[in-house]
Amino acid sequence: MPTSQLSVSVCVCLWLILVGCAPSTPARSDRQLLAEGFTQYSARQFDKSHTAADEYIRKNPNAANLDEAYYLRGLSRISRNEKPAAAQDLQAAISKTKRADLKAKANRALGDIAYDAARWQDAIACYQISLATAPPSPVAGVHINYRLGTCHQNLGQFAISKPYFQKIITPPLSNTDPAYLRSALVRIEAKVFSLQFGAFRDQPNAAALVQQLKPALTATIATELRDNQLLYLVRTGSYPTLAEAQSARARLLAKYPNITIAP
Repeated sequence: MPTSQLSVSVCVCLWLILVGCAPSTPARSDRQLLAEGFTQYSARQFDKSHTAADEYIRKNPNAANLDEAYYLRGLSRISRNEKPAAAQDLQAAISKTKRADLKAKANRALGDIAYDAARWQDAIACYQISLATAPPSPVAGVHINYRLGTCHQNLGQFAISKPYFQKIITPPLSNTDPAYLRSALVRIEAKVFSLQFGAFRDQPNAAALVQQLKPALTATIATELRDNQLLYLVRTGSYPTLAEAQSARARLLAKYPNITIAP
C-alpha cells in the first residue's frame, strides 16, 4: 500500500476510535427530558422526575452530562424514601462530574441521608466535603452549618459545635431563616442534653409540675425566650450525648408520654 494511502487509512482508524470513545451527544428530546425532570422535581413530582432521570441514563450511558441525571435520580430517590439507592446515584454523580457545585450538592445530599439515619460522623464528613468543595448558597449554608453543629452536639462535642451555630447567628446567614436562627441561639448555649417535661408561660404552673414529679424525679425550671415570650421549662437530667438522653427518655416514656429532649 502506498505511504499516502497508509496515512489516510491510519487517520480514518484513529478518527473512528476517537468517535467511539467520545461522550455521546443526547438527542434534543432527551435533553428536554432531563430538563423536564428537574422541573418535575421542583414541583415535587418525584415519581415523574425519577422516571425522567432513569430514562435519560438508560438512553445516554456515555453522555457528558450524565452526572446531572444521576444527581436528579438520587434526589428523586431520597424523596421516594429509597435512601440506599439514592446514595449510590449520588456517589455516581460525584465520580462522573467535573463540576465543583454538583459535587458539593451531591455530598450535601449524602450528608442528609447520613443525618436522617443518625450516622452523625458520616454526616459530618459529607457536609465538610461539601463546604470545602464549593461555596454554598446562603440557604444551603445555614442548613449545613446547623446540621454540623447538631451532629457534633449529638456526639457530645458541644464546644466543637459552637462555631457552626455562631455562623448562623452572624450576618449574612442570620438574615436567611428565622427558624434556624432561633434554634441556633438556643443550641449555642447548650452544654448537655436534658429531658423536658413541660413548657409554661407562667412560673407557678411550672413549679406545680416540679412538685408533681417528686420524689421520683428531681426537676428544675429553666427559662427561654421564644418569639418574645418568656417560657418556663421543666427539665431533669444531664446527658453528655443524644444517645444517652434517648435511652433515658425511653425508660420514662410509658409513665411520661410527653417527654422531649432538649435542646
